[in-house]
Amino acid sequence: MTIYKNMADYYQAIFPVGKKLDFLKEGFKGKKNLLDIGCSDGRVAEALSQEGFELEAIDLNEDMVRVAKEVSKAGSGFSVSQVDMTQVDGYFLESSIDGIYCIGNTLVHLDSYELIEETIKAFKRLLNKDGKLIIQILNYDFIYDNSIRELPLIENDKIKFKRKYELEEGNVVFSTKLLIKESGQEFKASVNLYPLRKSELERALKSAGFNSISYYGGFDGKDFSEKGLPLIAVAKSIREELPSIHC
Repeated sequence: MTIYKNMADYYQAIFPVGKKLDFLKEGFKGKKNLLDIGCSDGRVAEALSQEGFELEAIDLNEDMVRVAKEVSKAGSGFSVSQVDMTQVDGYFLESSIDGIYCIGNTLVHLDSYELIEETIKAFKRLLNKDGKLIIQILNYDFIYDNSIRELPLIENDKIKFKRKYELEEGNVVFSTKLLIKESGQEFKASVNLYPLRKSELERALKSAGFNSISYYGGFDGKDFSEKGLPLIAVAKSIREELPSIHC
C-alpha cells in the first residue's frame, strides 16, 4: 500500500512505542512466544523481545518489513516476514502460539466483516489452549455517530501528520498528509478501511471461540468509553470445568 510506503522510515516519529509496551507486557504476562500481526516498523516487537518474549512479526507492506528487519538486525534478531494476515494459518503451525496482537488499526484494512471474522478465526487456530489475542482498532461507533472526519493532528520536531476520514456506508476513505520537516517533503496517500463496530468485533471474537473479552480505552489501561476514539479488545477462551459426579 502506497500509504505506508512513505511512512515506513518515519513510523517511529509518528507512532512511537510509548505505552504499548507496558500494556502488552502486562497483557501477555506468563506467556512466552508472541505473534505481531501488522508489525509496522517492528519497534513494538523489538521492545517486547528485549523484555524476554520470543517474537514472530509479520506485515504485508514490503517497506515496513524492510524497516522491521533493520530494527531486528540491530537488536534482538526477532523473526520478520512479509505475510498477509488472512493467510497466517497457512504460514504458522496450529496451536503453536501463546499470544497474538494486532494493533495500529490493522484489522480494519480488510474490506468486509466476513473477511475479518474468518481472519480472527485463523488467529484463534494459531493460539494454544491458553492463548490470548489483543486487538486495537478505532471506535467506529463514536466516529460515525459524531461524523468525525479528521483525527487528532500528530506533530513533533520531525513530522506533521494529518489524517482525514471520508465516511461512507460500510467504508472509510482514510487520507493522510505527511510532512517531513527536515527536508520539506510532503507525502499524500489514501486507503479504504472497513468501519468495524464494537458489536461486530465482539460477534467475530465469539464466533471464533473466544468467550472472555475485555475492552479498554487506550494503552494506558483505562476503561473503554463509548465517547472515545481508542478501542482495545483482550480476548481469551476460558475452559469451563465439568462438575464432578460422585457415585
